[in-house]
Amino acid sequence: MPGRLLLDTNYISMWQRQRVEPPVDDELFVSSTTLQELYNMQNLDDWGYQYLPIKHSRHFEELFSAPRYIKMKRRNHKWRRRLLAGSDDRFIVSFPVDMQDYGFFDHIQQGHKVTALIHNEPHKASLAPDSYVLSKGNIRHVVDHFDFVTENQMKALVVDERIGVRAVEYLGAFLELGYKPKGNPRNTFNDLLILATAAINETGLRTEDKLLDRLYETLGLKVHDRSDGFVTVALEEPEIETASIKDDVPRYINSQWRSQSPGDAKSS
Repeated sequence: MPGRLLLDTNYISMWQRQRVEPPVDDELFVSSTTLQELYNMQNLDDWGYQYLPIKHSRHFEELFSAPRYIKMKRRNHKWRRRLLAGSDDRFIVSFPVDMQDYGFFDHIQQGHKVTALIHNEPHKASLAPDSYVLSKGNIRHVVDHFDFVTENQMKALVVDERIGVRAVEYLGAFLELGYKPKGNPRNTFNDLLILATAAINETGLRTEDKLLDRLYETLGLKVHDRSDGFVTVALEEPEIETASIKDDVPRYINSQWRSQSPGDAKSS
């Protein structure tokens, strides 16, 4: 197996809690989608965001000192929104009409470039979990995740429009197999953004060994390793053909990883 390996959200969470063996690959990568999940940036019940990192600028130095973590105050909340307003760090994801019945609606993905910057070029951006929207406990968990990713020298890969288009194609193949997402559709789409990130960046992917196995087989992905309930796959550039969505079929459930410290239990 080549030494370039992308780790998905659930694997990182399990590794942090010492539930799986550490990867042995030379180069470890993490998707900006995974970082947004680990750092509780995304809303729980829609396609929006609770907060986004801050890219350093002349306004940044005027408003804030620059410690490693910044606990935002209520009086700074409007300034934070002004710093993020008008950013070009966004792209639109469009879904076919028949996917809307399953909760997949056109939306704007935001902040992937600046999310990657906090690890790849930390002098250019700060994580800055917002105390206006996150509790002290959640901020502590965000900081724990940040430290773990940093200490293990994972390089962040930016999710962009091309990856978004590929993830929609994968979703079509996923639904064609007869599986329907259950719960928050965003969790399922995040998994597919991570899969598409690995494919387009030509890395392996360490991910959960569950119902997604059928999707791997359909996409022609080669399995290299199975252990600890996870699978490592090598990704290619398959041609995707979507079909009509079936009724009365099993549902795929994405495990919840949010707001967990290394000692918390994880349902699956």
